[in-house]
Amino acid sequence: MEAEAPAPAEQGNDNKALHDGATWVDAGWKQPNFGAELRSREVEEATSRERIQGLFQLNYYGLSATTVVALLSTLALSLRGILWALPWCVLMLLIVAVRWWVCRRFFAQPAAFEALSGWARRAVLMSAVQGSAWALLVPIGWSSGNPYDFAGVMFIAAGFSFGALATLAAHLPAYLAFTTPIYLASGLIFLLERSVTGALLALVVGVFGLMTANAAGVSTGLLLSSLAARHQNRALIRTLSEENERVQVTLGSIGEAVFATDPEGLLTYLNPHAETLTGWSLAEARGQRLAEVFRLLNETSREPVGDLVADCLAHDGPLSPDGEVALLDRSGDREYSVEVSVSPIRDYERRIRGVVIVAHDVTDLRHMARMMSYQANHDPLTGLVNRREFERRLREALDEANHGGREHALCYVDLDQFKVVNDTCGHMAGDQLLTRLSAVLRQHVRDCDTLARLGGDEFGLLLKNCDLELAGALASELLEVISGFRFSWDDKVFQLGASIGVAAIHRGSTPTQVLAAADSACYVAKDEGRNRVHIVYPDDEEVSSRHGQMRLVSEIHRALEEDRFQLRYQRIESLKTPGRSHAEILLSMQAEDGSVLAPGQFLPAAERYSMMAGVDRWVVSRAFRQLQHSPVLQQVEQLAINLSGQSLSSEQFAFFVAEELERSGVDARRICFEITETAAIANLARAQEFIRTLRARGCRFALDDFGSGLSSFAYLRSLPVDYLKIDGAFVRNMSKDAIDRAMVVSINEVGHVMGIETIAEFVEDAATRELLRELGVDYVQGYGIHKPEPLP
Repeated sequence: MEAEAPAPAEQGNDNKALHDGATWVDAGWKQPNFGAELRSREVEEATSRERIQGLFQLNYYGLSATTVVALLSTLALSLRGILWALPWCVLMLLIVAVRWWVCRRFFAQPAAFEALSGWARRAVLMSAVQGSAWALLVPIGWSSGNPYDFAGVMFIAAGFSFGALATLAAHLPAYLAFTTPIYLASGLIFLLERSVTGALLALVVGVFGLMTANAAGVSTGLLLSSLAARHQNRALIRTLSEENERVQVTLGSIGEAVFATDPEGLLTYLNPHAETLTGWSLAEARGQRLAEVFRLLNETSREPVGDLVADCLAHDGPLSPDGEVALLDRSGDREYSVEVSVSPIRDYERRIRGVVIVAHDVTDLRHMARMMSYQANHDPLTGLVNRREFERRLREALDEANHGGREHALCYVDLDQFKVVNDTCGHMAGDQLLTRLSAVLRQHVRDCDTLARLGGDEFGLLLKNCDLELAGALASELLEVISGFRFSWDDKVFQLGASIGVAAIHRGSTPTQVLAAADSACYVAKDEGRNRVHIVYPDDEEVSSRHGQMRLVSEIHRALEEDRFQLRYQRIESLKTPGRSHAEILLSMQAEDGSVLAPGQFLPAAERYSMMAGVDRWVVSRAFRQLQHSPVLQQVEQLAINLSGQSLSSEQFAFFVAEELERSGVDARRICFEITETAAIANLARAQEFIRTLRARGCRFALDDFGSGLSSFAYLRSLPVDYLKIDGAFVRNMSKDAIDRAMVVSINEVGHVMGIETIAEFVEDAATRELLRELGVDYVQGYGIHKPEPLP
């Protein structure tokens, strides 16, 4: 069925059409949603070509009719004695022959678009000549004086005028060129009568001519509109066919499963990927309810998903099922994780004609996401929850405590003697121990609780709905499990212990506070002898002290970043060589509130939490700089700098000191590093290597607090030091205590025998200073000699 021709206002300025083979499209019409706009030049060319082709095609029929009527008219007029009919017939036949030859030329070879206007002019010219010939017949019939002859001629002229509507309507100028001479000749004949009747008849002829011209114009417009509409339909059919083919190929190639239903939810289409996922073919599925073929389940609840078609129609727009869904195939043996979107299908009038469902198979993607989520939340070695996930669950427990009034507890577990396994058998054995122990601990943890590996050999246990009394009992049971665990590796068997800190999770707590409290309780358990449980109760002084140290850790970090440490110096006086100047660098820290902390207030926390290496680096770097630029220190012959045991056991610290010496340009002979007897003995081999490396550069070493250890004299031979600093505990009361004085004498004599100079600490009065001079001690230091001063 051909489409209705568009109204003139919709067609644009001209009723032009495009012909491409058998395809016509109106120039003003746009193909909706197909994205193709035909060019105006093609429209003009196709319209002109079709109009001229139709004109010349219809000329064949017109020429045949002209020949027959001309011959019959000539015969009739000749029998009536009108001799002019014969030459007129010869003229007409010549014109017919010429027109026939022109038509043959036109169809012999398709004309180029540029030549069409010339062919159109030829057609108009030939139509004018043909019309003029027919106009000559009017006066020939009138000349006989017989009204019957004239009426017959007029009938023939009127007939050809109407006939031209069929043969020349494709081109209005050709029609007007043909009929105008006929109407003019007829009108003039009537006017020659010089009568009212003649004038009226001439008027009738004129009106008749105008009416036929108008009819020809309307006929031409209708013909062109009809042609345009016909070819528009052909173009639509071809375009729709191409689009349909493209859609079918696309739907067959995409990786999504596509389903289409009618408004009642009966399947009308599914693409090949949908056939693969569901196990249904299109032929089997067509007409089935969507839910029978497209079987969706909520992956969490395993409940069937509701009626997607009804939900989409009720929603009157696109939607997706809530939560993560899975698709079961026809057999029920295979399950696919899918993402589903449902959208209504609307017609041209926006009425819903069905629903389209698109399902994207995300099985691998969702499996990967779950694996990544598991890996992000679990420890790869033990499979336990990791610290990140443990802290998230701890926050949830705190929310429950703050808003629901529930009471929970947290256990912080640190294995004892785990380092022995690592050092003895290697890290592989340590990893195996953690893996096996974690599997054992899992079996003794309640289902509602969370066991996590927080790092290294530290574990966390979140106890839900548990008060401190029950938490302590559960922690003791866990300690028994760990103590009873035996780990075998090669031919060795190891027994472990654990220190466990237990803290309550109650209203008003924060994750940081709870973790800090449990961690502090764990360290208290270690300090109390290890392999025990310590529970944090209100006003627990030991935990408060530990917790205070932990707060100092962050304070020390910030002080290092903000350069809030301060150097002070204390002179050391030579008792044997007056005027010889030594000094020791002392350290203090400015707190955030502006107060100044003495070394004893923050250094124990730095030692406990392994921060001394960073502090020592800051001190060494700053002291070397001050030694070069401070007027006070430039007068000092030798500057003593304290080093911690952590720096002494570091392989990199000796290289750091060497680099600082080169960078600052300080003479290494002016530097004396003080190390404690305890730190040196704890790692004797490393201490010996450290001392040898820096002594080779010229640095001196002093053994600090000598005499405080039980084995001081036994280890002294192994340490190549330059000075012994006699422990101030002996020096402070030596003038009153004979034993202390004897210890000072012994240390001084042993040092001198070994060629080591001695320094007495905590010299607070002149009497002690004088006694030390008499005993032969080389140097004295203390508040009685010089109180520490800040470096300018």
